[in-house]
Amino acid sequence: MNEKAFHSFELGLIVSRCCRDMDLDGAYAAYLDANKQGVSPGAETFCNLLSLTAGLGTQGSGQALVRTQEPPHNLAAALVVYDDMLRCKVEVPEASYTALIRCSCISNEVGRGLMFFKELQRLNITPKLRSFTSLLEALGTYTTPSDPASPRIDSPIECGFEIYNQMLHKYALEPTEKEYVCMLRLCVPNADPRFYTILETFADTGIVPVSAELRDVLKEWFGRPDYGYTITTSAVQKDGLLCVNNEKLRSLEVDERYRAEFLAQLQGFALIVDDNRKIKMNNKIKEQNKK
Repeated sequence: MNEKAFHSFELGLIVSRCCRDMDLDGAYAAYLDANKQGVSPGAETFCNLLSLTAGLGTQGSGQALVRTQEPPHNLAAALVVYDDMLRCKVEVPEASYTALIRCSCISNEVGRGLMFFKELQRLNITPKLRSFTSLLEALGTYTTPSDPASPRIDSPIECGFEIYNQMLHKYALEPTEKEYVCMLRLCVPNADPRFYTILETFADTGIVPVSAELRDVLKEWFGRPDYGYTITTSAVQKDGLLCVNNEKLRSLEVDERYRAEFLAQLQGFALIVDDNRKIKMNNKIKEQNKK
């Protein structure tokens, strides 16, 4: 192993350690020092460094543990590393483009994120759902970048629907609650009636909502003065009483004559998708039907 190869290997170890410790500044400083000495990292080190400077991708992605705090990111540093990868003819994988897209979006540079997304498509790299999520989330809260040199987006909502349609039809990806909420949020500022189409599609998926974000966007939409609705949020006591007004929730009783038919209908809809994307019948419903 010659001297430059040794220093390249050494740089790889430093970057790996910094990734583990989320030490963005330390990794980037080591990279710049190596650059001055004419040392080029290997492809794996380049990808690790780009991932680190871009914020390590989507929180909780891959096999890593879910992080309890948002990792640091530096878009300017990530762009330097990306340009150097291209200069050194290092292939940029999907995960690195995903990291660049996300970093651009959380840095209020969604226009730049779209540029990376289009470059990914130009290279015939299939984007994963996480790339669409970052773009849709950023478009839903889009504000004009303060930097005049940053790419602008004339119509965030139309851009969002174009990306949404590609996600569904071009790549056949299945949105989760998060993507549906992003689309609903896109419709709110301009009172776009496509809100109801997205909401109906979301309801038809059978996804059980768990996020407070959905509740907030629904309150924002239906809480508009011209709708005339009164929206309140309340905890429910064990006996079914609403804390806000002491009214009691009522349960719907199903006549025993229709119970078997109702459970049979539920059985037809109670499908779950496992991690291997294989559809199987929900055993709990089947057991309930036998009782």
